[in-house]
Amino acid sequence: MGRKLRHLLIFLLIILKESKMPDAAGCRLTHLSLSGNHIVKVQPGAFANLPLLYKLDLTANRITMMKSNTFENLPCLQTLSLHNNQISKMQTAAFANLPLLHTLSLNANNITMIQKGTFTNLPRLYLLYLNNNQITMIKNGAFKNLPLLNLLFLFNNQITTIQSGAFTNLPELEGLCLANNKITMIEPGAFSNLPKVEDLDLRSNKMLAISPLAFGLLPSIRTIQLDNTPWQCDCSMVRFMLNTTKFPSFKGQIICAQPLKFQGQKLADINLEELMCETPTNLTLLDDIQTSSEHCYNGSDKAGSVSDHH
Repeated sequence: MGRKLRHLLIFLLIILKESKMPDAAGCRLTHLSLSGNHIVKVQPGAFANLPLLYKLDLTANRITMMKSNTFENLPCLQTLSLHNNQISKMQTAAFANLPLLHTLSLNANNITMIQKGTFTNLPRLYLLYLNNNQITMIKNGAFKNLPLLNLLFLFNNQITTIQSGAFTNLPELEGLCLANNKITMIEPGAFSNLPKVEDLDLRSNKMLAISPLAFGLLPSIRTIQLDNTPWQCDCSMVRFMLNTTKFPSFKGQIICAQPLKFQGQKLADINLEELMCETPTNLTLLDDIQTSSEHCYNGSDKAGSVSDHH
């Protein structure tokens, strides 16, 4: 029997709620692929009779919702792939009690918000893919209690605001990609308590100016990518220009969009005395940043190519 057919038969048994899986087909199964099968709903406990399951692939289906305890009694599960579905809602504890889960792929869905507690009780989670969704806001505590999370991908969303505490208590996070969103505001403290971040990708967002405080608490930062953003090169940039000795490359990435006289010029090429505000401006400052992203679009040796998760 071909693997695909065997896996489909197993899923039929799950749907029919057989009280006991045949040993050869169920309980000893370590890999289960159900991708591309037009699955719309997965009931809580649907895979509870597969205690040795190591990898579960539900990609390219039509799943719209993740209910609480959907994946209960999967103590060995390490890879859960749910990308390319239509998921718009995830209940609290949708991924609870997966003690060995290493990689969770939720990219290319219709997720709009990450609720507090969605990813609780995932002590081994290392890679989390949430790119290519419709997320508009990162709420305080959205990623709480993920002690080993190393790479977090949030690019290609609709994020406008990152609240204070959105990324707190992620002690092993090295990579954070927020590129190609609509971020106008990053609240102070949004990236606090992130001691190991190395690279932060904020390309292609809507921020206008940068406060020097944004780079004051980045002990492990290696690179920050800031290009393709509508920077307002006026008096709001003066403090930043005076406080970039630690990060001289940042100025070279900032290409002015306004005022018109500086449009297309690098901020680094403009004299400080020319950065003037003719009228009062109301700008959103990028304050108190303490985070980053490892090889956002290129992947890394640890994560593989990010393009595989689009």
